[in-house]
Amino acid sequence: MTPEHAAKAKSLQLALLTHLLRQPNRTGSVNGATNAAYRREAYRDGGKWVGPSVIALKLDGIIQLVLTPYGKRTAEVSNRISRKGGSVNNWQIANEAAARRKLAHLEKQLKQNPYGSKDRGLFDDLP
Repeated sequence: MTPEHAAKAKSLQLALLTHLLRQPNRTGSVNGATNAAYRREAYRDGGKWVGPSVIALKLDGIIQLVLTPYGKRTAEVSNRISRKGGSVNNWQIANEAAARRKLAHLEKQLKQNPYGSKDRGLFDDLP
């Protein structure tokens, strides 16, 4: 992963965690964390860093899939035209303390990273 993609991944993680923590039920999706002005656009670089960014939070035990009572994942339709109506998973905070620690860590990293500010406009909740 290039330094620019790594910074984008961190920006996405920061926006997603911030979005989830602001929801009363601590659930949401990448759609909700993305700035409305950019929700329908394709990522200029293809966005191959989006999935791995979210899965990393899952593997760290910070977030988990939202499941129905029957154990099926919940999802919503992607707003991105390039995804052709594909689904976007709904996530929830699995460990709030870990989420807040990760949030603080990401904020610190992005302030120090020269690539971190380029794509901040993609996400609603970034300063």
